[in-house]
Amino acid sequence: LAELYPAVQSIAAVPAGLTAHRAGLAELRPYTKEGAAGVLGIIGRFNERFYAENGRNLCYPADEFFLKAGVTMPDIEYYGDFPQLDNGVGIWALFKGEFLTALDETEIKPKKKSEHITMITGVLATGLIEYLAAAVMQKFPGINIDVLPVKNKFFGESVTVAGLVTGKDIIEQATGRIKPGRVLIPYSMLKSREEKVFLDDMTLKNVEKALKVKMTPVKPDGKSFLKECLGSQVF
Repeated sequence: LAELYPAVQSIAAVPAGLTAHRAGLAELRPYTKEGAAGVLGIIGRFNERFYAENGRNLCYPADEFFLKAGVTMPDIEYYGDFPQLDNGVGIWALFKGEFLTALDETEIKPKKKSEHITMITGVLATGLIEYLAAAVMQKFPGINIDVLPVKNKFFGESVTVAGLVTGKDIIEQATGRIKPGRVLIPYSMLKSREEKVFLDDMTLKNVEKALKVKMTPVKPDGKSFLKECLGSQVF
């Protein structure tokens, strides 16, 4: 593919999503920590050669490889103009960068009354969301945030992205664990912004009724996420 550059502008390396529903299919093994680190090594060496010749990277590993390998996620600069963002490659770095920049630039006077927020997400994003939540609570002590990761029972626990979390799994795992306050979920859990339905065909209203809470879907960018975190603290 590199020989076809510049017709080939970028390459994404993304692990296959393996669900629990694979009866009768060819065996595919999920990546181990060592295997993921090996992929990063291969891509890193390839990019070094390509960069020396062309002044840019060509291949971008999915965020999952860094997380699985336990390797620090690259900074925004690594991804250039984020050519594979539509495939979710680099979304972690971009989201974190947008959020922390907006948080650093935000100067508001918080209300004295404390507020509690529950953030529901997939297992994969838990570390990032907890990191960002801690940054908010440090700057605004009146805001208390709990991060509630939901394991994917519907597709199988090897599926860890937030966008594939279902309504039934949220109900089963969040019941009795949500404190009074606001509840946030990423918009990616829903089929679309117009159709507020989870992948198991449970509607957002179904889930809200079961949990007896109001849930706010959040746009997939760091600035919008921060705005929802601050919410009624701003006046």
